Amino acid sequence: MEKKAVLCGSGELGKEIAIELERYGVHVVAVDKYANAPAMQVAQSSHVLSMLDGDALAKMIEEENPDLVIPEVEAIATQKLIELEKKGYTVIPTAKATYLTMNREGIRRLAAEELGIPTSKYEFAQTEDEFNAAVERIGFPCVVKPVMSSSGHGQSVVRNESQVAEAWKISQEGGRAGGGKVIVEGFVDFDYEITLLTVRHCAGTTFLKPVGHHQVDGDYRESWQPQGMSAAAEKKAQEIAASFRQHMGLRRLMAFLAQYQLPPVLAMQLRQQYGDAALEMVENNPYLLSGDSCGVEFSVTDEIAMSMGIAADSMERLQAAVTFELSHNENNGHVFLPRNKLVAATCQLLDSESSLVEQALDDLIDRRAVVQEQVANVEAC
Repeated sequence: MEKKAVLCGSGELGKEIAIELERYGVHVVAVDKYANAPAMQVAQSSHVLSMLDGDALAKMIEEENPDLVIPEVEAIATQKLIELEKKGYTVIPTAKATYLTMNREGIRRLAAEELGIPTSKYEFAQTEDEFNAAVERIGFPCVVKPVMSSSGHGQSVVRNESQVAEAWKISQEGGRAGGGKVIVEGFVDFDYEITLLTVRHCAGTTFLKPVGHHQVDGDYRESWQPQGMSAAAEKKAQEIAASFRQHMGLRRLMAFLAQYQLPPVLAMQLRQQYGDAALEMVENNPYLLSGDSCGVEFSVTDEIAMSMGIAADSMERLQAAVTFELSHNENNGHVFLPRNKLVAATCQLLDSESSLVEQALDDLIDRRAVVQEQVANVEAC
């Protein structure tokens, strides 16, 4: 079945993304605030709308019902993406990550206050009076940016008192969603700026070579890879990236569990057992929640699995029920169960046909996930 992706942003970068998706046979829906945008020229279909209009954005996504929603621009209603993700839509990489990327307050507080990563001095200001007071405390030179913006929009460097009023004006006119809160940062005369991309996979995490950037007055000009760095600096960058990635992974796992009113403490237990792949593993097999490490009732886990589209007669469900029955009886002091009793109990648990349960049990035995032996002339598991 053909996959569908809604591309929220259809500039030149969006066009490259659309071309690559189409090479994989994905149906691309290009969206932007103006007609005939570059990605629209290669996409199968398109929409023209303001992505800051959350209701219009949600209506379009719900009508298209895509497999993937890919934000490509900063001018987008990120809170609406969070709501859509809770409804089951897949936002790349996640709605929360998109929100934090666009929201300087969220990303700065996460880095400095939650993860303890060293940053420049900073303060947030909602009004011009608060802004003036923040500039005085931070000192000159300082950098002023709207909290919801990117690509240098609304940004300025304040070097002396005479530039303060103009910096406030620029910040209110250049923000992604108009005027509002700003961040005042201490000026850092850094040697270079990098992006460190990470790829999470079944074998762990791979750090790509650092990408260097060149900006002029906050306006992006060019990038290159690799950016030359000392071994110590590159190692530190990897540690920071790993800390952020792990934190975001835990948040996503907690958000998944919260959809089904499951306590956040389960997220820590799942991370301890399955590591960075915990969320993907639970999404692929929610019956893991009924394992010994989590202990969620099978009926709860089964309801979650069925809501996610797992078929009632799937081997995944049948085998999960068999192993649950064995584990449940083991916890009650039984060292084995007669095969016929195990099959009968599983059928009752699932309201399923015995032939299907027999097949699921045989497969588990073949894979040595369950041991079957003769005990007192009775087949026992």
